Order: sequence, then structure tokens, then C-alpha cells
Amino acid sequence: MKYLFTAQFNDGEEYRQTTEDKSLTTEGKSAFYDIKDRDIKTFKLEGDGHTYLVDLTDGHFEIDGVPFGAGKPVLADEPLRLIYFRRNYIHHAGTEILGHDIDYFMGWQTTVNDKNYQQIIQIA
Repeated sequence: MKYLFTAQFNDGEEYRQTTEDKSLTTEGKSAFYDIKDRDIKTFKLEGDGHTYLVDLTDGHFEIDGVPFGAGKPVLADEPLRLIYFRRNYIHHAGTEILGHDIDYFMGWQTTVNDKNYQQIIQIA
């Protein structure tokens, strides 16, 4: 995989995804399964000489340590929840596979007064 994640939890514990992308607790699940229901403070993707981070305490992003982006909505007292997924693209001509690309998406979402807010970045 091009990028591996590290999740830092609010209790100070840290979880690092391995290249095998296997759950440490449940057979047949990915590493994300181990963190998806935890209280995450920061979520970081590392690879290809770069680091991408989303901070779920205030909503900012970082690329190679440089912060940017909007924070929580002004009235948000609700916690920010992690958004993370990968999108696979298979390039083909007829039945012949010509190539394969994966884009990574990360960010946060929260709900304020029954309205969903979210910020997501795409890493190609």
C-alpha cells in the first residue's frame, strides 16, 4: 500500500497499520476495523515521502507538518468523527487490465442542530 495510517487516541495510545492491513483482533478484517469505534485524536497517513494528518480535536489538516483548513463549525460542541476510505480504480481495455490506482480520502464529520458538516481531503 502506498500510504499507511497511524491513529493516536485521546487516551494517548497509538495504533499503526501494517503493510498486511490485517486486524490484530478479528480474523478476516482490515486494520481499520481495530480503530473505527475508538476515540481518535489524530489520524495520519504516511508514505511516498509525505505525511497527511487530520486533527479531530479542532478539525484542521496538515500536509508535511503545514496546517490548513477550516475548523469545527462555530456552534459545534459535538465531537468530530473520522472519515477515511480508499477508492480503487482499475484501468482496462476490454478484458485486459492496464493499470490500477488508489486514492485515499480522510477528514471529519459532525452533526450540529441535526445538520451534517464534513471536511474531506483527497490524496492521489
